[in-house]
Amino acid sequence: MKRIIRLLSCLLVPVLLCGMLSSCATEGGGDTPEQPQDEAALTAVRESLVKATETKGFGELTAMELYENGVRTASDEFVQVRDNKKLYYAGDVKRVVNYPDGYILDMPADWVPDYSMSTVRCRYVSDDVTLIATVEEEATRQYGGAQPYIEQVFQYITADEYQTLNRVKKLSEETVSLDDEFQAYVLKMQMLECAASVKSYYTYVVIYNNVNRCVQLMFKAIDDRDFASVYQSFRTIVKKGAAMDTVTYPREDNPSWSDATAAYYHELTERDNITWGVFSGNLTETNTMRLQVPNLEKKLDFTFPLISSYSAMGWDFPLKEAQALTEDGRHLQYTFHYSYWTGEAGMGRKAPILDVYRGMHDADLEKVAEGIVEYGQPMLFRLNNEMNSDWTDWSALNCMLDPEIFTETWIRMYQIFEKAGANANCIWIWNPQADYGIPRGANWADTRTYMPGADYVDMIGVTYYNFGTEDTWASYEYLYDWIDRYYSAYFGDWSWIISEFGCSDTAEPSRKAQWIKEMFDCMGEGKYPNIKAAVWFNRNDYENGEITHRLVLEESKEILDAFKDGLKRTQ
Repeated sequence: MKRIIRLLSCLLVPVLLCGMLSSCATEGGGDTPEQPQDEAALTAVRESLVKATETKGFGELTAMELYENGVRTASDEFVQVRDNKKLYYAGDVKRVVNYPDGYILDMPADWVPDYSMSTVRCRYVSDDVTLIATVEEEATRQYGGAQPYIEQVFQYITADEYQTLNRVKKLSEETVSLDDEFQAYVLKMQMLECAASVKSYYTYVVIYNNVNRCVQLMFKAIDDRDFASVYQSFRTIVKKGAAMDTVTYPREDNPSWSDATAAYYHELTERDNITWGVFSGNLTETNTMRLQVPNLEKKLDFTFPLISSYSAMGWDFPLKEAQALTEDGRHLQYTFHYSYWTGEAGMGRKAPILDVYRGMHDADLEKVAEGIVEYGQPMLFRLNNEMNSDWTDWSALNCMLDPEIFTETWIRMYQIFEKAGANANCIWIWNPQADYGIPRGANWADTRTYMPGADYVDMIGVTYYNFGTEDTWASYEYLYDWIDRYYSAYFGDWSWIISEFGCSDTAEPSRKAQWIKEMFDCMGEGKYPNIKAAVWFNRNDYENGEITHRLVLEESKEILDAFKDGLKRTQ
Protein backbone atom coordinates (compact mmCIF):
# COMPACT_ATOMS: atom_id res chain seq x y z
CA MET A 1 0.00 0.00 0.00
CA LYS A 2 2.88 2.36 0.80
CA ARG A 3 4.21 1.93 -2.73
CA ILE A 4 0.79 2.56 -4.30
CA ILE A 5 0.21 5.71 -2.26
CA ARG A 6 3.61 7.04 -3.25
CA LEU A 7 2.98 6.27 -6.93
CA LEU A 8 -0.35 8.07 -6.87
CA SER A 9 1.36 11.09 -5.38
CA CYS A 10 3.88 11.02 -8.22
CA LEU A 11 1.17 10.75 -10.87
CA LEU A 12 -0.62 13.72 -9.36
CA VAL A 13 2.45 15.96 -9.43
CA PRO A 14 1.16 18.09 -12.34
CA VAL A 15 -2.03 18.83 -10.41
CA LEU A 16 -0.35 19.42 -7.06
CA LEU A 17 2.46 21.64 -8.30
CA CYS A 18 0.69 24.79 -7.05
CA GLY A 19 3.65 26.56 -5.55
CA MET A 20 5.49 23.43 -4.46
CA LEU A 21 9.19 23.95 -4.01
CA SER A 22 11.58 22.39 -6.47
CA SER A 23 14.39 20.33 -5.00
CA CYS A 24 16.06 20.08 -8.41
CA ALA A 25 18.68 22.37 -9.91
CA THR A 26 19.27 23.20 -13.55
CA GLU A 27 22.82 23.26 -14.79
CA GLY A 28 23.77 26.92 -14.77
CA GLY A 29 20.29 27.93 -13.63
CA GLY A 30 20.35 27.35 -9.89
CA ASP A 31 17.54 26.20 -7.67
CA THR A 32 13.98 27.35 -8.20
CA PRO A 33 13.34 30.01 -5.51
CA GLU A 34 10.77 29.47 -2.81
CA GLN A 35 7.35 30.79 -3.75
CA PRO A 36 4.03 31.14 -1.94
CA GLN A 37 1.43 28.45 -2.51
CA ASP A 38 -1.40 30.95 -3.02
CA GLU A 39 -3.41 30.04 -6.14
CA ALA A 40 -4.16 33.66 -6.94
CA ALA A 41 -0.45 34.50 -6.99
CA LEU A 42 0.37 31.45 -9.10
CA THR A 43 -2.19 32.35 -11.78
CA ALA A 44 -1.97 36.14 -11.69
CA VAL A 45 -1.24 37.97 -14.93
CA ARG A 46 2.25 39.34 -14.33
CA GLU A 47 2.88 42.22 -16.70
CA SER A 48 6.64 41.82 -16.41
CA LEU A 49 6.31 38.36 -17.99
CA VAL A 50 3.81 39.18 -20.74
CA LYS A 51 5.32 39.52 -24.21
CA ALA A 52 3.25 41.05 -26.98
CA THR A 53 4.85 38.77 -29.58
CA GLU A 54 3.63 35.74 -27.61
CA THR A 55 0.07 36.96 -26.96
CA LYS A 56 -0.64 38.52 -30.34
CA GLY A 57 -4.12 37.53 -31.56
CA PHE A 58 -4.79 35.46 -28.45
CA GLY A 59 -7.45 37.50 -26.73
CA GLU A 60 -7.82 39.12 -23.31
CA LEU A 61 -5.63 37.42 -20.73
CA THR A 62 -7.52 36.02 -17.76
CA ALA A 63 -4.65 34.16 -16.09
CA MET A 64 -1.10 32.98 -16.65
CA GLU A 65 1.30 30.47 -15.19
CA LEU A 66 5.06 30.13 -15.22
CA TYR A 67 6.62 26.71 -14.88
CA GLU A 68 10.26 27.03 -13.90
CA ASN A 69 12.37 23.86 -13.75
CA GLY A 70 9.18 21.81 -13.82
CA VAL A 71 7.47 23.63 -10.95
CA ARG A 72 4.71 26.21 -11.15
CA THR A 73 5.95 29.43 -9.58
CA ALA A 74 4.54 32.83 -8.62
CA SER A 75 7.74 34.56 -9.63
CA ASP A 76 7.53 37.60 -11.89
CA GLU A 77 11.15 37.20 -12.99
CA PHE A 78 12.19 35.27 -16.10
CA VAL A 79 15.56 33.52 -15.65
CA GLN A 80 16.49 32.64 -19.21
CA VAL A 81 18.88 29.72 -18.49
CA ARG A 82 16.21 27.72 -16.67
CA ASP A 83 13.56 25.37 -18.03
CA ASN A 84 10.70 27.82 -18.58
CA LYS A 85 7.21 27.15 -19.85
CA LYS A 86 4.84 30.09 -19.88
CA LEU A 87 1.08 29.46 -20.07
CA TYR A 88 -1.31 32.26 -21.03
CA TYR A 89 -5.08 31.81 -20.49
CA ALA A 90 -7.89 33.50 -22.42
CA GLY A 91 -11.33 32.04 -21.75
CA ASP A 92 -11.29 28.28 -22.35
CA VAL A 93 -8.00 28.27 -24.27
CA LYS A 94 -4.41 28.42 -23.09
CA ARG A 95 -1.28 29.22 -25.03
CA VAL A 96 1.81 27.21 -24.08
CA VAL A 97 5.12 28.90 -24.74
CA ASN A 98 7.77 26.18 -24.49
CA TYR A 99 11.14 27.93 -24.45
CA PRO A 100 13.58 24.97 -24.30
CA ASP A 101 11.78 23.22 -27.19
CA GLY A 102 11.26 26.46 -29.11
CA TYR A 103 7.56 26.52 -29.99
CA ILE A 104 4.13 27.91 -29.10
CA LEU A 105 0.95 25.81 -29.08
CA ASP A 106 -2.68 26.60 -28.18
CA MET A 107 -4.87 24.01 -26.47
CA PRO A 108 -7.95 23.72 -24.23
CA ALA A 109 -7.45 25.35 -20.85
CA ASP A 110 -8.36 22.22 -18.88
CA TRP A 111 -5.51 20.08 -20.23
CA VAL A 112 -3.25 19.67 -17.20
CA PRO A 113 0.48 19.88 -17.97
CA ASP A 114 3.01 17.31 -16.84
CA TYR A 115 6.61 18.47 -17.24
CA SER A 116 8.20 15.78 -15.08
CA MET A 117 10.15 14.34 -18.07
CA SER A 118 10.63 17.60 -19.90
CA THR A 119 13.91 16.53 -21.51
CA VAL A 120 12.01 14.07 -23.69
CA ARG A 121 8.31 14.93 -23.65
CA CYS A 122 5.58 17.24 -22.41
CA ARG A 123 2.22 15.71 -21.49
CA TYR A 124 -1.16 17.43 -21.24
CA VAL A 125 -4.02 15.43 -19.78
CA SER A 126 -7.77 15.72 -19.30
CA ASP A 127 -10.42 13.09 -18.63
CA ASP A 128 -11.04 12.71 -22.36
CA VAL A 129 -7.69 13.53 -23.99
CA THR A 130 -3.96 12.98 -23.58
CA LEU A 131 -1.48 14.95 -25.66
CA ILE A 132 2.18 13.95 -25.77
CA ALA A 133 4.41 16.52 -27.45
CA THR A 134 8.02 15.75 -28.36
CA VAL A 135 10.80 17.39 -30.35
CA GLU A 136 12.13 14.94 -32.94
CA GLU A 137 14.92 16.83 -34.64
CA GLU A 138 17.59 14.27 -33.72
CA ALA A 139 15.41 11.40 -34.93
CA THR A 140 14.76 13.04 -38.29
CA ARG A 141 18.50 13.64 -38.67
CA GLN A 142 19.10 9.95 -38.01
CA TYR A 143 16.69 9.06 -40.83
CA GLY A 144 17.90 11.70 -43.24
CA GLY A 145 14.88 13.99 -43.01
CA ALA A 146 11.29 14.18 -41.80
CA GLN A 147 9.74 12.32 -44.71
CA PRO A 148 12.01 9.23 -44.48
CA TYR A 149 11.42 9.30 -40.72
CA ILE A 150 7.66 9.28 -41.21
CA GLU A 151 7.85 6.48 -43.78
CA GLN A 152 9.92 4.27 -41.47
CA VAL A 153 8.28 4.98 -38.11
CA PHE A 154 4.66 4.73 -39.25
CA GLN A 155 5.13 1.80 -41.63
CA TYR A 156 4.16 -0.89 -39.14
CA ILE A 157 0.94 0.46 -37.64
CA THR A 158 -0.37 1.55 -41.05
CA ALA A 159 0.20 -1.86 -42.66
CA ASP A 160 -3.03 -3.54 -43.76
CA GLU A 161 -2.02 -6.83 -42.18
CA TYR A 162 -1.28 -5.11 -38.87
CA GLN A 163 -4.67 -3.42 -38.83
CA THR A 164 -6.49 -6.67 -39.65
CA LEU A 165 -4.63 -8.80 -37.09
CA ASN A 166 -4.93 -6.21 -34.33
CA ARG A 167 -8.41 -4.83 -35.06
CA VAL A 168 -7.08 -1.34 -35.70
CA LYS A 169 -8.57 1.03 -38.25
CA LYS A 170 -6.93 3.87 -40.18
CA LEU A 171 -9.43 6.72 -40.29
CA SER A 172 -7.50 9.22 -42.41
CA GLU A 173 -4.02 10.18 -43.56
CA GLU A 174 -2.87 13.41 -45.17
CA THR A 175 -0.11 15.98 -45.37
CA VAL A 176 -1.22 19.59 -44.99
CA SER A 177 0.56 22.96 -45.15
CA LEU A 178 0.46 24.97 -41.93
CA ASP A 179 2.12 28.03 -43.47
CA ASP A 180 4.83 28.87 -46.00
CA GLU A 181 7.44 27.06 -43.88
CA PHE A 182 5.87 24.11 -42.06
CA GLN A 183 3.99 21.04 -43.17
CA ALA A 184 2.16 18.52 -41.02
CA TYR A 185 1.72 14.81 -41.61
CA VAL A 186 -1.60 13.91 -39.96
CA LEU A 187 -2.66 10.30 -39.32
CA LYS A 188 -5.84 9.30 -37.50
CA MET A 189 -6.37 5.75 -36.25
CA GLN A 190 -8.71 3.87 -33.94
CA MET A 191 -8.20 0.82 -31.76
CA LEU A 192 -11.45 -1.12 -32.11
CA GLU A 193 -13.20 -3.14 -29.40
CA CYS A 194 -12.03 -0.94 -26.51
CA ALA A 195 -14.15 0.14 -23.57
CA ALA A 196 -15.83 3.53 -23.96
CA SER A 197 -13.58 5.05 -21.28
CA VAL A 198 -10.38 4.06 -23.09
CA LYS A 199 -8.59 6.73 -25.12
CA SER A 200 -8.62 4.57 -28.22
CA TYR A 201 -8.70 7.25 -30.92
CA TYR A 202 -5.22 8.32 -31.98
CA THR A 203 -4.23 11.41 -33.94
CA TYR A 204 -0.54 11.66 -34.87
CA VAL A 205 0.85 14.92 -36.17
CA VAL A 206 4.44 15.38 -37.34
CA ILE A 207 5.16 19.08 -37.94
CA TYR A 208 8.32 19.76 -39.94
CA ASN A 209 10.12 22.14 -42.27
CA ASN A 210 13.08 21.88 -44.62
CA VAL A 211 15.73 22.90 -42.06
CA ASN A 212 15.19 20.04 -39.63
CA ARG A 213 12.72 21.55 -37.20
CA CYS A 214 10.36 18.77 -36.18
CA VAL A 215 7.76 18.45 -33.43
CA GLN A 216 5.59 15.38 -33.01
CA LEU A 217 2.17 15.43 -31.35
CA MET A 218 0.22 12.35 -30.36
CA PHE A 219 -3.36 12.90 -29.24
CA LYS A 220 -5.30 10.09 -27.54
CA ALA A 221 -9.02 10.62 -27.06
CA ILE A 222 -12.09 8.68 -26.00
CA ASP A 223 -13.86 9.65 -29.23
CA ASP A 224 -13.16 10.83 -32.75
CA ARG A 225 -12.51 14.53 -32.42
CA ASP A 226 -10.66 17.13 -34.47
CA PHE A 227 -7.44 18.60 -33.09
CA ALA A 228 -6.71 20.85 -36.06
CA SER A 229 -7.09 23.99 -33.96
CA VAL A 230 -4.28 22.76 -31.72
CA TYR A 231 -1.69 21.74 -34.29
CA GLN A 232 -2.53 24.61 -36.64
CA SER A 233 -1.64 27.04 -33.84
CA PHE A 234 1.96 25.79 -33.88
CA ARG A 235 4.69 28.32 -34.44
CA THR A 236 8.37 28.39 -33.57
CA ILE A 237 10.30 30.74 -31.29
CA VAL A 238 13.96 31.07 -30.41
CA LYS A 239 15.00 28.32 -28.02
CA LYS A 240 16.01 29.49 -24.55
CA GLY A 241 17.26 27.63 -21.52
CA ALA A 242 17.42 23.85 -21.22
CA ALA A 243 14.77 21.29 -20.38
CA MET A 244 15.15 19.36 -17.14
CA ASP A 245 13.37 16.46 -15.45
CA THR A 246 11.80 16.37 -12.01
CA VAL A 247 10.76 12.72 -12.08
CA THR A 248 12.68 10.47 -9.69
CA TYR A 249 12.85 6.71 -9.22
CA PRO A 250 13.15 6.04 -5.48
CA ARG A 251 13.96 2.43 -4.57
CA GLU A 252 12.58 0.51 -1.62
CA ASP A 253 11.81 -3.09 -0.78
CA ASN A 254 8.50 -4.40 -2.05
CA PRO A 255 6.11 -4.60 0.93
CA SER A 256 4.31 -7.51 -0.75
CA TRP A 257 7.39 -9.76 -0.56
CA SER A 258 7.42 -12.76 1.69
CA ASP A 259 10.23 -12.97 4.23
CA ALA A 260 11.94 -15.54 1.99
CA THR A 261 11.77 -13.29 -1.09
CA ALA A 262 13.08 -10.28 0.82
CA ALA A 263 15.92 -12.42 2.18
CA TYR A 264 16.79 -13.69 -1.31
CA TYR A 265 16.75 -10.16 -2.73
CA HIS A 266 19.18 -8.94 -0.10
CA GLU A 267 21.37 -12.00 -0.46
CA LEU A 268 21.50 -11.36 -4.21
CA THR A 269 22.17 -7.63 -4.01
CA GLU A 270 24.50 -7.44 -1.01
CA ARG A 271 27.06 -10.10 -1.87
CA ASP A 272 30.57 -9.11 -2.93
CA ASN A 273 30.64 -10.94 -6.26
CA ILE A 274 28.24 -11.44 -9.13
CA THR A 275 25.65 -14.22 -9.07
CA TRP A 276 25.80 -16.14 -12.34
CA GLY A 277 22.91 -17.56 -14.30
CA VAL A 278 22.46 -19.27 -17.63
CA PHE A 279 19.84 -19.81 -20.28
CA SER A 280 20.36 -23.05 -22.22
CA GLY A 281 16.73 -23.66 -23.15
CA ASN A 282 13.33 -23.31 -21.54
CA LEU A 283 12.56 -25.46 -18.51
CA THR A 284 9.74 -27.07 -20.48
CA GLU A 285 12.27 -28.43 -22.97
CA THR A 286 13.13 -31.97 -21.90
CA ASN A 287 16.89 -31.70 -22.33
CA THR A 288 17.49 -28.33 -20.69
CA MET A 289 18.07 -29.54 -17.14
CA ARG A 290 18.77 -33.16 -18.04
CA LEU A 291 21.56 -32.54 -20.55
CA GLN A 292 22.27 -28.95 -21.64
CA VAL A 293 22.89 -27.31 -18.27
CA PRO A 294 24.61 -30.31 -16.59
CA ASN A 295 26.94 -30.80 -19.57
CA LEU A 296 27.92 -27.14 -19.57
CA GLU A 297 28.42 -27.11 -15.83
CA LYS A 298 30.65 -30.18 -16.02
CA LYS A 299 32.87 -28.50 -18.61
CA LEU A 300 33.04 -25.31 -16.53
CA ASP A 301 33.34 -27.08 -13.17
CA PHE A 302 30.68 -24.67 -11.92
CA THR A 303 27.05 -24.89 -10.82
CA PHE A 304 24.86 -21.99 -11.94
CA PRO A 305 22.70 -20.81 -9.02
CA LEU A 306 20.32 -18.98 -11.36
CA ILE A 307 18.46 -20.62 -14.27
CA SER A 308 16.60 -18.58 -16.86
CA SER A 309 13.44 -19.63 -18.72
CA TYR A 310 10.87 -17.96 -20.98
CA SER A 311 7.10 -18.23 -21.41
CA ALA A 312 4.54 -16.69 -23.75
CA MET A 313 0.80 -16.07 -23.86
CA GLY A 314 -1.26 -19.17 -23.18
CA TRP A 315 1.59 -21.03 -21.49
CA ASP A 316 1.29 -22.54 -18.04
CA PHE A 317 3.81 -21.62 -15.40
CA PRO A 318 6.44 -24.44 -15.38
CA LEU A 319 5.58 -25.50 -11.84
CA LYS A 320 7.18 -28.93 -11.64
CA GLU A 321 10.36 -27.77 -13.32
CA ALA A 322 10.61 -24.73 -11.02
CA GLN A 323 10.09 -26.95 -7.99
CA ALA A 324 12.94 -29.16 -9.21
CA LEU A 325 15.19 -26.08 -9.36
CA THR A 326 14.34 -25.25 -5.76
CA GLU A 327 15.07 -28.80 -4.65
CA ASP A 328 18.43 -28.47 -6.42
CA GLY A 329 19.22 -25.26 -4.53
CA ARG A 330 18.77 -22.95 -7.51
CA HIS A 331 16.61 -19.93 -8.28
CA LEU A 332 14.53 -19.10 -11.36
CA GLN A 333 14.58 -16.07 -13.58
CA TYR A 334 11.19 -16.29 -15.30
CA THR A 335 10.60 -14.12 -18.36
CA PHE A 336 7.06 -13.65 -19.63
CA HIS A 337 6.24 -12.24 -23.06
CA TYR A 338 3.02 -10.78 -24.41
CA SER A 339 3.55 -12.86 -27.54
CA TYR A 340 2.42 -16.12 -29.09
CA TRP A 341 5.79 -16.99 -30.70
CA THR A 342 4.00 -17.99 -33.90
CA GLY A 343 4.24 -17.10 -37.56
CA GLU A 344 2.07 -14.06 -36.88
CA ALA A 345 4.79 -12.50 -34.74
CA GLY A 346 6.93 -9.66 -36.05
CA MET A 347 6.87 -5.96 -36.72
CA GLY A 348 3.75 -4.81 -38.50
CA ARG A 349 1.95 -7.98 -37.51
CA LYS A 350 0.23 -9.37 -34.43
CA ALA A 351 0.68 -7.41 -31.17
CA PRO A 352 -0.99 -9.39 -28.34
CA ILE A 353 -0.16 -6.55 -25.95
CA LEU A 354 -3.09 -4.65 -27.49
CA ASP A 355 -5.49 -7.35 -26.36
CA VAL A 356 -3.94 -7.27 -22.89
CA TYR A 357 -4.57 -3.53 -22.97
CA ARG A 358 -8.18 -4.20 -23.96
CA GLY A 359 -8.51 -6.46 -20.91
CA MET A 360 -9.03 -9.60 -22.97
CA HIS A 361 -6.22 -11.66 -21.40
CA ASP A 362 -6.82 -11.17 -17.69
CA ALA A 363 -7.69 -14.85 -17.27
CA ASP A 364 -4.38 -15.87 -18.88
CA LEU A 365 -2.42 -13.56 -16.58
CA GLU A 366 -4.37 -14.81 -13.57
CA LYS A 367 -3.42 -18.37 -14.50
CA VAL A 368 0.26 -17.46 -14.52
CA ALA A 369 -0.17 -15.75 -11.14
CA GLU A 370 -1.85 -18.83 -9.71
CA GLY A 371 1.04 -21.03 -10.81
CA ILE A 372 3.53 -18.70 -9.13
CA VAL A 373 1.49 -18.69 -5.93
CA GLU A 374 1.45 -22.50 -5.93
CA TYR A 375 5.21 -22.49 -6.50
CA GLY A 376 5.60 -20.27 -3.45
CA GLN A 377 9.35 -19.64 -3.80
CA PRO A 378 11.39 -16.46 -4.45
CA MET A 379 12.03 -15.83 -8.12
CA LEU A 380 13.11 -13.12 -10.53
CA PHE A 381 10.20 -12.10 -12.74
CA ARG A 382 10.99 -10.28 -15.99
CA LEU A 383 8.16 -8.97 -18.16
CA ASN A 384 8.49 -8.04 -21.84
CA ASN A 385 12.21 -7.32 -22.01
CA GLU A 386 13.80 -5.22 -24.77
CA MET A 387 10.64 -3.21 -25.24
CA ASN A 388 12.59 -0.16 -26.52
CA SER A 389 13.46 -1.98 -29.74
CA ASP A 390 12.24 -2.69 -33.24
CA TRP A 391 12.11 -6.48 -32.94
CA THR A 392 9.72 -7.25 -30.05
CA ASP A 393 5.95 -7.61 -30.49
CA TRP A 394 5.40 -5.30 -27.54
CA SER A 395 7.63 -2.42 -28.67
CA ALA A 396 5.84 0.89 -29.19
CA LEU A 397 6.69 0.72 -32.89
CA ASN A 398 4.36 -2.27 -33.00
CA CYS A 399 1.72 -0.97 -30.57
CA MET A 400 0.36 2.32 -31.80
CA LEU A 401 3.62 4.25 -31.24
CA ASP A 402 2.48 4.53 -27.64
CA PRO A 403 4.86 3.46 -24.82
CA GLU A 404 2.04 4.05 -22.36
CA ILE A 405 0.38 0.89 -23.65
CA PHE A 406 3.47 -0.94 -22.38
CA THR A 407 3.40 0.76 -18.98
CA GLU A 408 -0.34 0.32 -18.49
CA THR A 409 -0.26 -3.38 -19.38
CA TRP A 410 2.72 -3.86 -17.07
CA ILE A 411 0.74 -2.29 -14.22
CA ARG A 412 -2.29 -4.40 -15.16
CA MET A 413 -0.29 -7.62 -14.77
CA TYR A 414 1.33 -6.36 -11.58
CA GLN A 415 -2.08 -5.66 -10.05
CA ILE A 416 -3.36 -9.09 -11.09
CA PHE A 417 -0.33 -10.65 -9.40
CA GLU A 418 -0.90 -8.49 -6.33
CA LYS A 419 -4.52 -9.60 -6.02
CA ALA A 420 -3.54 -13.26 -6.39
CA GLY A 421 -0.66 -13.00 -3.93
CA ALA A 422 2.01 -13.79 -6.53
CA ASN A 423 4.02 -10.65 -5.76
CA ALA A 424 5.02 -12.29 -2.48
CA ASN A 425 7.39 -14.42 -4.59
CA CYS A 426 8.31 -12.07 -7.46
CA ILE A 427 11.23 -9.68 -7.80
CA TRP A 428 10.06 -7.65 -10.80
CA ILE A 429 12.75 -6.78 -13.36
CA TRP A 430 12.35 -3.93 -15.85
CA ASN A 431 14.77 -4.72 -18.67
CA PRO A 432 15.23 -2.45 -21.72
CA GLN A 433 17.85 -3.19 -24.36
CA ALA A 434 21.10 -1.23 -24.42
CA ASP A 435 21.23 2.44 -23.42
CA TYR A 436 19.00 3.87 -26.13
CA GLY A 437 15.54 3.47 -27.60
CA ILE A 438 14.59 2.75 -31.18
CA PRO A 439 13.98 4.77 -33.32
CA ARG A 440 17.40 6.21 -32.47
CA GLY A 441 17.13 9.72 -31.13
CA ALA A 442 13.32 9.66 -30.93
CA ASN A 443 12.17 11.36 -27.75
CA TRP A 444 8.69 9.81 -27.93
CA ALA A 445 10.37 6.37 -27.67
CA ASP A 446 13.00 7.29 -25.09
CA THR A 447 13.78 4.31 -22.86
CA ARG A 448 12.31 5.95 -19.77
CA THR A 449 8.93 6.43 -21.45
CA TYR A 450 8.55 2.66 -20.95
CA MET A 451 9.18 2.87 -17.20
CA PRO A 452 5.96 1.89 -15.37
CA GLY A 453 7.09 3.57 -12.15
CA ALA A 454 9.29 2.67 -9.21
CA ASP A 455 6.32 1.17 -7.37
CA TYR A 456 6.03 -1.60 -9.94
CA VAL A 457 9.72 -2.47 -10.36
CA ASP A 458 12.22 -4.10 -7.99
CA MET A 459 15.42 -4.41 -10.06
CA ILE A 460 16.78 -2.86 -13.23
CA GLY A 461 17.66 -5.27 -16.02
CA VAL A 462 20.43 -4.25 -18.43
CA THR A 463 21.23 -5.98 -21.70
CA TYR A 464 23.94 -5.38 -24.28
CA TYR A 465 25.16 -8.11 -26.64
CA ASN A 466 28.35 -7.99 -28.68
CA PHE A 467 27.50 -9.32 -32.14
CA GLY A 468 30.92 -9.17 -33.73
CA THR A 469 31.50 -9.08 -37.47
CA GLU A 470 34.43 -8.20 -39.71
CA ASP A 471 33.42 -4.55 -39.44
CA THR A 472 32.13 -4.27 -35.88
CA TRP A 473 33.47 -5.24 -32.51
CA ALA A 474 32.76 -3.91 -29.04
CA SER A 475 34.34 -4.99 -25.79
CA TYR A 476 32.32 -5.71 -22.68
CA GLU A 477 33.81 -2.62 -21.08
CA TYR A 478 32.88 -0.41 -24.01
CA LEU A 479 29.27 -1.62 -24.03
CA TYR A 480 28.70 -1.54 -20.30
CA ASP A 481 30.39 1.82 -19.90
CA TRP A 482 27.48 3.13 -22.00
CA ILE A 483 25.02 1.19 -19.86
CA ASP A 484 26.59 2.50 -16.67
CA ARG A 485 26.53 6.12 -17.80
CA TYR A 486 22.89 6.02 -18.86
CA TYR A 487 21.36 4.01 -16.04
CA SER A 488 23.43 5.52 -13.22
CA ALA A 489 21.93 8.92 -13.99
CA TYR A 490 18.43 7.66 -13.17
CA PHE A 491 18.80 4.36 -11.32
CA GLY A 492 22.07 4.76 -9.46
CA ASP A 493 20.49 3.60 -6.18
CA TRP A 494 19.10 0.42 -7.72
CA SER A 495 20.54 -3.05 -8.09
CA TRP A 496 20.97 -4.19 -11.68
CA ILE A 497 21.02 -7.58 -13.34
CA ILE A 498 22.31 -8.44 -16.80
CA SER A 499 19.25 -10.57 -17.42
CA GLU A 500 20.63 -11.89 -20.68
CA PHE A 501 23.73 -11.21 -22.74
CA GLY A 502 26.45 -12.86 -24.74
CA CYS A 503 29.11 -12.52 -27.38
CA SER A 504 29.39 -13.92 -30.88
CA ASP A 505 31.99 -13.44 -33.57
CA THR A 506 31.37 -14.39 -37.17
CA ALA A 507 34.83 -13.21 -38.24
CA GLU A 508 37.39 -14.45 -35.68
CA PRO A 509 35.94 -16.80 -33.05
CA SER A 510 39.12 -16.48 -31.00
CA ARG A 511 38.18 -12.87 -30.20
CA LYS A 512 35.22 -14.22 -28.22
CA ALA A 513 37.54 -15.89 -25.72
CA GLN A 514 39.42 -12.63 -25.24
CA TRP A 515 36.11 -10.76 -24.85
CA ILE A 516 35.12 -13.15 -22.06
CA LYS A 517 38.49 -12.76 -20.34
CA GLU A 518 38.20 -8.98 -20.40
CA MET A 519 34.59 -9.24 -19.15
CA PHE A 520 35.71 -11.17 -16.07
CA ASP A 521 38.56 -8.70 -15.57
CA CYS A 522 35.98 -5.90 -15.29
CA MET A 523 33.82 -7.96 -12.98
CA GLY A 524 36.76 -8.91 -10.79
CA GLU A 525 37.69 -5.24 -10.45
CA GLY A 526 34.10 -4.40 -9.46
CA LYS A 527 33.94 -1.79 -12.18
CA TYR A 528 30.13 -1.68 -12.32
CA PRO A 529 29.05 -2.13 -8.69
CA ASN A 530 25.34 -1.86 -9.45
CA ILE A 531 25.48 -5.12 -11.43
CA LYS A 532 24.67 -7.89 -8.97
CA ALA A 533 23.90 -10.80 -11.30
CA ALA A 534 24.49 -11.84 -14.90
CA VAL A 535 22.79 -14.44 -17.11
CA TRP A 536 24.68 -15.83 -20.12
CA PHE A 537 22.42 -16.56 -23.09
CA ASN A 538 23.84 -19.95 -24.10
CA ARG A 539 21.79 -20.57 -27.23
CA ASN A 540 22.61 -19.61 -30.81
CA ASP A 541 20.38 -17.22 -32.74
CA TYR A 542 18.86 -18.51 -35.97
CA GLU A 543 17.18 -16.97 -38.98
CA ASN A 544 15.70 -19.12 -41.75
CA GLY A 545 17.52 -22.13 -40.34
CA GLU A 546 20.93 -20.44 -40.42
CA ILE A 547 22.94 -19.44 -37.36
CA THR A 548 23.21 -15.64 -37.18
CA HIS A 549 24.92 -15.33 -33.79
CA ARG A 550 27.04 -18.07 -32.22
CA LEU A 551 26.49 -17.40 -28.54
CA VAL A 552 27.11 -20.83 -26.97
CA LEU A 553 30.20 -21.26 -24.84
CA GLU A 554 30.73 -24.75 -26.25
CA GLU A 555 31.76 -23.22 -29.58
CA SER A 556 35.39 -24.00 -28.73
CA LYS A 557 37.62 -25.24 -25.91
CA GLU A 558 39.35 -21.86 -25.86
CA ILE A 559 36.05 -20.09 -25.16
CA LEU A 560 35.04 -22.60 -22.48
CA ASP A 561 38.42 -22.29 -20.80
CA ALA A 562 38.18 -18.50 -20.77
CA PHE A 563 34.80 -18.66 -19.07
CA LYS A 564 35.93 -21.37 -16.66
CA ASP A 565 39.01 -19.38 -15.67
CA GLY A 566 36.93 -16.21 -15.23
CA LEU A 567 34.53 -17.96 -12.87
CA LYS A 568 37.41 -19.27 -10.77
CA ARG A 569 38.95 -15.80 -10.56
CA THR A 570 35.78 -13.97 -9.58
CA GLN A 571 33.62 -16.40 -7.61
